[in-house]
Amino acid sequence: MFAEQRKSIIIDLINQNGSVSLSNLVELLGVSKATIRRDLTELERGGYLQRTHGGAVSSDLSVFEADYSEKELKYLEEKRHIAQIAAELINDGDTVLVDSGTTTFEIARAIRTKKITLITNSATIIADLMNSNDCNVELISTGGLFRTNFRAFIGASAEDFIRNLVPDKVFIAANGFSMQRGATTPNITEASIKKVMIASAKRVYLVADSSKVNKDYLSVIGEISVFDGIITDNNIDSIAAKEFRAAGVPVLSDITDNTIIREGDSGMDISEILSPENITLDLKARTREEAISELMDLLFASGAVSNKEEMVNAALEREKEFSTGIGMQVAIPHAKSRFVNRAAIAFGRNDGVQWPTEDGLDPKMIFLIVVPLEAMNQHLKLLAQISRKIIHREVRQAILKAPTKDSVINVFK
Repeated sequence: MFAEQRKSIIIDLINQNGSVSLSNLVELLGVSKATIRRDLTELERGGYLQRTHGGAVSSDLSVFEADYSEKELKYLEEKRHIAQIAAELINDGDTVLVDSGTTTFEIARAIRTKKITLITNSATIIADLMNSNDCNVELISTGGLFRTNFRAFIGASAEDFIRNLVPDKVFIAANGFSMQRGATTPNITEASIKKVMIASAKRVYLVADSSKVNKDYLSVIGEISVFDGIITDNNIDSIAAKEFRAAGVPVLSDITDNTIIREGDSGMDISEILSPENITLDLKARTREEAISELMDLLFASGAVSNKEEMVNAALEREKEFSTGIGMQVAIPHAKSRFVNRAAIAFGRNDGVQWPTEDGLDPKMIFLIVVPLEAMNQHLKLLAQISRKIIHREVRQAILKAPTKDSVINVFK
């Protein structure tokens, strides 16, 4: 490919996305980093872009960030979808900090009937909720310097106010997000207040529609790892979503996602969550550690967990508190972690595994439960469901004699 062709493609990408990364250009154009750096330097001299560490951004500030009125109608359906997912994570009594932006505006509207304390730096959210007849939230403004184009309060006084808060959940908007750069925005001042919000949170979520994935802007808000979850729509690039999950960050893109379980509701039946791919009727393990590791292999292979080693450690840490060998030849180890992509149960059966139990009988039936952090008390409810079933001798016998994986599942229907 000739140099002028490469430069033309680079300019098109800059005009479309506002920024480009060196690594993406190398992969796309099939040339060396040195060649791309030379192209970027020449384009910068021509006034087409500005070089940055690891890439370039547009030299036209209008490409960086549209004002609020330009953005509010774009991807509106996706933003409302995101808002519904976010609303499922919020319970009455929560203290919620909501960032400014068109996506977070939809979140505020979706949760306005909840009995919560809502804190925001968004003038648009404040005005809308003040005029909503069905608003039940206790509304708090951060105050600060008002940025007219973006209808938000920013600056030192707003940041100082937030530093004195410890909200239960924080929702952060971004103009772009990627595995390499994290969440980004064109404006340095806005990035600053978003960072303060993240630092204040007990739990923090990135909210951004799928059009923003793998787009990088001037100012970094935070690495992907700082977020407890990414809430987006179901058009997100599957490869990107897999990378985020592999890094231990859940991607919540479906309102029926198993990771969205509200307090007080288990959300599903055992037979719905126990699948054949996570069952072995010929468990090889002879010790508790081996059994947890072998069952976690199944969950990793099926995509239920993104990091086997971390999940095994989490389950074994739980065992240190007290043994999950409940007796009656049954053990129900469980773990709750950010490395869980979806709630799941793995089941294994053999002639007996060495496991501390109250009745001294080695477990022959092992149910390993894993749930994401967002699942509240789902692991306890699934554990209770299993316990209520297996307390009956005929149920245990049916599981021990089950000839197929499907017949094990049928016992719980």
